[in-house]
Amino acid sequence: MTPIGTICPFPSFGQRGFMTSQDRCPSGATHQAKKNTATRIAYWSPSRRALGLSAVLGVISLLLVLGPEVAQAISVQGTLGLPQSLGDATPVPDQYWEVRNGILPTRPDRLDPRRELTVVLRGPEAADETGCDYGLRGGDLMPRSMIVEAGSTLRITNHDATAHELHADALDGFTALSTAPGMARSQRIPAGGPYDVADKIYPHIHGKIVAVTGLVACGQLDARGAYRFANVAAGSYQLEVYRSGEVVAHQDVELADGGSVTLPELSVASTPAE
Repeated sequence: MTPIGTICPFPSFGQRGFMTSQDRCPSGATHQAKKNTATRIAYWSPSRRALGLSAVLGVISLLLVLGPEVAQAISVQGTLGLPQSLGDATPVPDQYWEVRNGILPTRPDRLDPRRELTVVLRGPEAADETGCDYGLRGGDLMPRSMIVEAGSTLRITNHDATAHELHADALDGFTALSTAPGMARSQRIPAGGPYDVADKIYPHIHGKIVAVTGLVACGQLDARGAYRFANVAAGSYQLEVYRSGEVVAHQDVELADGGSVTLPELSVASTPAE
């Protein structure tokens, strides 16, 4: 169906607008645009109507297919029993670095669980892991232990306002290359590890990369040791807590379909900070 009329502009948008049945553009184009919304829909051709209907049916079909999977999604939460050296840190903005400057006297280290610990779920088979977000924040790695599926690609995003040059000598191709603010460094990680990673520009930055099998998800951890996993499928898992590239706590986890699960508190062993 071909409309008869004039293409009128929207004054507030500076672009071509609706088709009006009048032979000239109305003076109140903005008001007329709202008035002719139904008319503009009526001008759709049969082919466009069919395309729109197909899109709606496609979305409905997708929801029907994914329905059982969505119903199985489980939220898992819990708390880590932290050693005395952890959990007393005050959150510091990303652009503030807590490093020794050689001038002011140093104070006791304030160890942040979000930086020191990594909480993951592992299962019999690997999945498209969720929540594994690794980066540089506040002048250091966040977190320092980066757990990845063996053979997959590790991505480290630079959230700082300065460039970094990360490198891992034991990994082929992971040489010291500049990563500008807002950019990311990607590296395929083979089985093995832990692999040491450091920054050529800032020697205080160091961490570990650990390649595992059956990685399912990484937990979101807060400064008090509370963690959460979202959208986990039902099944049997191993919850593991890493510090300095080593497992410092673990427990078996059984998840049934749907709902939310709160796990018992898991005590974390104290290990020397590197």
